[in-house]
Parts: sequence; C-alpha cells; structure tokens
Amino acid sequence: MTDTAAKAGAKKRSPRETEADALPAAGDLRSRAAGLRSMADCPRHGRVFAALDALVSSPPRVILFEGGTAGERADAALYWGMALNCESPALNADGSRGPCLACPVCLKFMARMHRDLFFLDGSAGSISIDEVRAVRATLGEAARESAYRVVILSEAQSLTEPAANAMLKSLEEALPATVFALTAPQRERLLPTLVSRSWVVTLAWPDPLVSREDADEPETMRGWAATAAEFLTTGKGLFSRTGARGGVDAAGALALILVCQRALAQVFSGATGRDVPAAASPEADLARFFASLPENRVAIANAVLAEGQESVTAQVNPALVVDWVMTRLYLLRPKGRP
Repeated sequence: MTDTAAKAGAKKRSPRETEADALPAAGDLRSRAAGLRSMADCPRHGRVFAALDALVSSPPRVILFEGGTAGERADAALYWGMALNCESPALNADGSRGPCLACPVCLKFMARMHRDLFFLDGSAGSISIDEVRAVRATLGEAARESAYRVVILSEAQSLTEPAANAMLKSLEEALPATVFALTAPQRERLLPTLVSRSWVVTLAWPDPLVSREDADEPETMRGWAATAAEFLTTGKGLFSRTGARGGVDAAGALALILVCQRALAQVFSGATGRDVPAAASPEADLARFFASLPENRVAIANAVLAEGQESVTAQVNPALVVDWVMTRLYLLRPKGRP
C-alpha cells in the first residue's frame, strides 16, 4: 500500500475507532478488574451480580440500576455490558456465566472504549438532546464487534426533558441486539415512562454516614448535615447561613441535598424509626426525621430533593434552592411535631 493510500485509509477511521485502540496501561486495567471482581463478590452486591449473570441468557432490552453509590451504579452497568459480550465467560457454581474481566472485550468495556459501547455520563451535568441524537444515529446499525451494542446512561436523572423523550424513541427504534442500561439514585428520579420500560435492579443502599463520594470533604458534608438537621428539628439555623453573602455556593447546596438523600435512602431500604442510629449526630437526626414521615410524604420529600438537585445543576441561585428545599421538607413534618 502506498503512503497516499495508507493516509486515505487512516482518514476513513472515525475518532471513536482510533480511541478504541488506545487502552489504558495494563496495570490500571488489572486494578479496575480487581475492583469489579471484589464488588461482584462482596456480601453487599453479590446477589445482584449473580442475578445479572443469570439474565445473560435472556437479557431485557432496558435495565435500570438504582441504589448504591454513583460509582457502584456505573460499575454495575459496565459489568452488565461485559457479561453480555465477554469472549471467555467464566462458569459460576449455579451454572450461569459471568464475564472473565480479562479478555479484549472486557478490557475495552472497562476502559469505556469498546466500539459497541456508548457511555453518556450525567454525573457532571445534564445529558443533552444532542448527545442522545448522536447515539440514535448509529442504533439502526448492527453491532460492530460483539453480540450486543450497549448504551449506558449513567446518572440518567440528568437527562433534559427533550433528551429523555428522544431516548424513549431510541428504545423503540433500536435493533433487537441493542440493550440499554440506565443508572439513577432512585427510580423515582426518572420519567415514569422510562421506568416502565425497564427491568429494575436495586443495589444495596449506601451507608448515609460513610461514603467514598464525599471522602475528600467530610467536614463540608457534616457541616451541612448539622445545618439541615437543626432546621428540620427546630426551624432555625438555616436562613442566617443562606442569607449571608457567599454563605452557600453550588457545591454547598449539592452537599446539603446529598446528605438528605442519603438519610432518605434508609427509608427506601426499609428502615424505621427504631432502625436508624440512636447515636446523637446530625446524620442520625436526619435519618430519624425522614423515618418519621408518612409514606406519601416520603415520596414528596424524594421529589423535592430531586428538583432541588436539578435546579442547582441548571445554575439556579443555590441559596434560593436551599431555602426552597429545606422549607418544603420542614412543612412535611407530621402535625403536632415540635
């Protein structure tokens, strides 16, 4: 082949194809594989991953991962893609087969560089309709390298409304060998029409008092937990903080919402007022507050926190968002509660 022909051939390769050849270092991939294997085998998530292995023989078109942490949800979605496409699946004791985490397909999925993987990450902001359209443009084509084309929408609660509607059309138009994996903290955060089309898998809820997601700023998280707990208990201590100049930025607003969501996660996992920690701490006070709410008000609280998070992401004034969210939660208290 001449140099000119070689250059012409190189131009025909898409950036996605070129990137798929540039995998991370072998040591990094081994570390990721070890982390995934540890997660699949741990007591918290072992049941879920065993269920995923069993589903491989007849996979649902759409699977929704809720619960866990954002990182655990993303890892579970990637594991699902590997389980469907692994070249050398490992035989489990129950007769099902799980991904080997070592073949070229598994390595490319772990690196998010497989040509049949589309990974839309909503953890850092909204997932736009343009991103969804870019995926839709290829869904009418057959998978290039593997049995299934896998579309992962990580933190799908970040889909804008137009993007969510476009994704609904994608679910209907895609070829049978295309599967979708959505992740979200709770299914209630997504459009009911998306949830109704999904096989829901619930990861173990995280401990609201300890999470790797806020390991870098524990004091910030605990400070907002104290503010939230005091306000929901006494109606005091919030407005003096949010009313001060620079008293709350977007990161602080998200931190407050997150600690409330983690306390609320105890209710979704079945905790009652007797089950929450008895220790005197802001986090325990928050857990007890949400556990005291009637069931219908728990759902309202979840929706309020979700709307607050979306408002901060949309760059609404964070102080106004915090005031609105916490006031709405305070008004949910049962009548007669001091």
